[in-house]
Amino acid sequence: MMKYSVSKFIDVVLPKSKRGLTSNYFYRPISICFSYLVADLPISANMWTIVQIIVGVTGCVFFFLLNPILGILFIQLSYLFDCVDGEIARYKKQESTIGKYLDTVGHFLIIPLFYYSFSYYLNKKYGLELLLIFGFLMSFSTLIRMSKIYRFFSLNNYRDDELNTLNKSSKKIIKLLSYCLHNFVFTMNLFTLIIFISLFVEISIIEKITICVYGIFMTLETIILLYLDGKTFIND
Repeated sequence: MMKYSVSKFIDVVLPKSKRGLTSNYFYRPISICFSYLVADLPISANMWTIVQIIVGVTGCVFFFLLNPILGILFIQLSYLFDCVDGEIARYKKQESTIGKYLDTVGHFLIIPLFYYSFSYYLNKKYGLELLLIFGFLMSFSTLIRMSKIYRFFSLNNYRDDELNTLNKSSKKIIKLLSYCLHNFVFTMNLFTLIIFISLFVEISIIEKITICVYGIFMTLETIILLYLDGKTFIND
């Protein structure tokens, strides 16, 4: 029997930090409803994280099997479970270092694999090897940036003194570009939109351009990021 009312449950499980408009007003309401239904099941928060990883990897496998509909549906479900595991952890007071580690492993595994598997699907669809190359660049750049995020560095949150070689306009452009390229929810929903539109309308040029733009600019951003880090390291 649930020990909290719905409103009290929301107060308990809602994270203090907000992820963004889409997460807060679309995914979070759905995940909280699901969490409320399963919160008292004998399933730990870490088990839900493992479920999230399995579902996410399964979505990527469907892309490799050239089934983009199931692929993107499983990726979307994986993100929902990514919200659920934290909610269950807060409800059951199971927040732990191991849980954070599992969550990090899931992000490191699913996000780069999703980018590569999606580009693999488009490569097989159009027979254009360049798309696979850009997919690899997206995955590699994501891994580098994610490793910096989990070391508490990123262009999106860089201290002003670490970007003091750039003027204000350049910093704003870089941070906006960084947010759009590396906000997984934004990218996931963009790719979802592209997949479902392509079912009804011929948008091959948009699919190709999207992967190329992401591959080029994510690589450039990574180079800038490493350059700034190198300058900071040398100055220190």
